[in-house]
Amino acid sequence: MRLKTLALFLLFSLNCCAQLSANYNVVVEENGNALVILVVKGIGTINVPLPLDVQTPAVRGALYVQASNGVEVSIDADGSSTIMYQTALLTSREGDRWDFNMKLPSFDSASVLVSIPENTKISSTAPQAAISHVGESKNILWDVKPLEQGLVEASYSFTQTPLPQINRGGDNLVQAVALFAVVLALLVLAYVAFNLIKSQGEITLSSGKQNVLKTLTGNEVKILDTLISNQGDMKRNTLERTTQIAKSSLASSLHNLERRNIIEIDKSYTIHQIRLTEWFKNL
Repeated sequence: MRLKTLALFLLFSLNCCAQLSANYNVVVEENGNALVILVVKGIGTINVPLPLDVQTPAVRGALYVQASNGVEVSIDADGSSTIMYQTALLTSREGDRWDFNMKLPSFDSASVLVSIPENTKISSTAPQAAISHVGESKNILWDVKPLEQGLVEASYSFTQTPLPQINRGGDNLVQAVALFAVVLALLVLAYVAFNLIKSQGEITLSSGKQNVLKTLTGNEVKILDTLISNQGDMKRNTLERTTQIAKSSLASSLHNLERRNIIEIDKSYTIHQIRLTEWFKNL
C-alpha cells in the first residue's frame, strides 16, 4: 500500500508542470441537472474541482486520487483521460432566470460546450461565448487559449410556447403544410432512432448516448448511425460512400467527433479506420 502511495506521489511530482488541454461537454436538462463529460489531453497532473454533490466520478485513461475539492488526475503518457459525472449544482434559479456557473482548472487551453434545451432564451454569457442552435439544443461554446479565467457563466430563461389560435380564415392549406412538416420530422426522428436501436453487437441507445446525440449536427448523427450499424468500426472510404457526405464536410464532422472523444481515427494505414471509442460505447 505504501509503495502504491509513493508511486502516485512520484508520478504527480514529476508531472507538476502540466501541458494539458481540456474539452468540456455539458448537457443541461430543463430541471437544471447536468451531465458533464470532460476530456483531458496531453501529459501532466491537474486538479479538477467537482461540485459537492458528486461522490464518485467516472475516470478513465489516467491515474487519479480523490482530493478535498475534487480529483487529481495524472496522465503519464501523451494521451487523454475522460472524466464524467452528474450534478445539480452547476445551475441555480431565481424567478424565471436560470444561471449556469462552472469553475475550471488552470488548463493551457480549454473549450467548454454547454447544451441547454432549445426552448430557452440566452440573455448573457461571461466571457463572451458563441451561441448556436443544433438539433434539439442551444449550444454555448467558450474556446479560451490560453485559459484566462477560471469561471464560465451564462444566464437564460425558458420561452413560453404560444397557444394554437382558432382558424377563422380557412387557412386549411397552411395547416396541412404545417401538419405534413410535423409528420415528416417525426418520421425522420423515428428513422434515426430505429437505425440506432437495431445496431449490431452490444451497442445500444442508452440515455447517456441520447444526451450526447442531442448536441450533434445532422452529419455527425448520420456518421454515428452508420458506425453503430456496422459494429462501430469502418474504413473511411466505406463510411464516405455509405453516408454520401462530401469529403470536406465528412472531414470536419470526423474532426469534431474525435475532439469530443466519440470516435478515434487509426491512421496506421493509407485508408484510415474509424472506430467508436470505448468510452462512447460504454455510455
